[in-house]
Amino acid sequence: MKRVLIFLVIQVVLVFVLTEVFARILDPAGISYYPETASLLDQMIIEEPIGYRLPPKMSGRFHGVHVQTNSLGLRDREIPTIKRRDEYRVLMMGDSVVFGVGVEAEDSISFQLENLLNQEAAKDRRYRTINMGVPSYNTEQELIQLRDVGLSLEPDLVLLFFIPNDIEPKMWVFEKRSNLAANLAQRSYAASLAFVVSRQMGAMFRSRDTVDAVVASGPYRMDNPSWQAVDRSLVSIRESLRASEIPLAIVSTWPLDSPHGRLLGVLADREGIPLLEVAIRRDPRWMMLAPDDLRNSRTDNHCNPKGCNAIATLLHERLNAAGLLPAPGR
Repeated sequence: MKRVLIFLVIQVVLVFVLTEVFARILDPAGISYYPETASLLDQMIIEEPIGYRLPPKMSGRFHGVHVQTNSLGLRDREIPTIKRRDEYRVLMMGDSVVFGVGVEAEDSISFQLENLLNQEAAKDRRYRTINMGVPSYNTEQELIQLRDVGLSLEPDLVLLFFIPNDIEPKMWVFEKRSNLAANLAQRSYAASLAFVVSRQMGAMFRSRDTVDAVVASGPYRMDNPSWQAVDRSLVSIRESLRASEIPLAIVSTWPLDSPHGRLLGVLADREGIPLLEVAIRRDPRWMMLAPDDLRNSRTDNHCNPKGCNAIATLLHERLNAAGLLPAPGR
């Protein structure tokens, strides 16, 4: 019996090692997203009250692309302290979507929007977008970031991207890493593959009624303390910008008839904040494309260069339609 157990243990270890090796070579379904995310989080500076932030002057390769930060710890160029008279600054706040996971800096939503804005800009106007995105930031962290860094950059317009997981507490990704087994598993390609396969199989067998029940009992309810914290943070962001006469718009890459979209709609109406939907999968220009045409991989749903361009294009159109961009000569 003892020999049988030893044999089984050896077989399990051998299978795991072989799976790890082949998964690292082949990267099926883009499972490298999890180990690469762990590597990026390793670089973060833990700091209160914001929780964590990107280090200044960081340079490295994560999710298959080069990532470099400026002296402020933003994934952007150096930002001149003296603002040009013809410059109109658009502050882009958010999490990994704005940061640009899996795409080069020039392919991020922020840079692509800047290009679109400058293509139609008057001769006396130059647009500069500022990428303030930090992976897994929530609304509370974005409020602190705005007060600590954002306002000093003299923005003329602030766009705050809101993603469903923004309702999570500010250190939720690091709380997961506090479990040694979970932390090690996230760094393993074999464990990541097992997680992705089990999640996809679970989705195949999950009924529509089960999905609806989960949504109905989910966090996006008016009486949920987590949503109330989001509400307070968004109101505080609005008040901080109003004092400086800087317009704010909330941007959602998800449909506004989703659970969080409906609550955002209530808040936006109450506070008079423009709410811009840039859900590219609902636009005829992109809705017929396969999901993999617009995202990094089956595991990593962040936009690839083509997907980021689609979001930037929609956002550009929404900004014009909402009258949030200055008229020529202003």
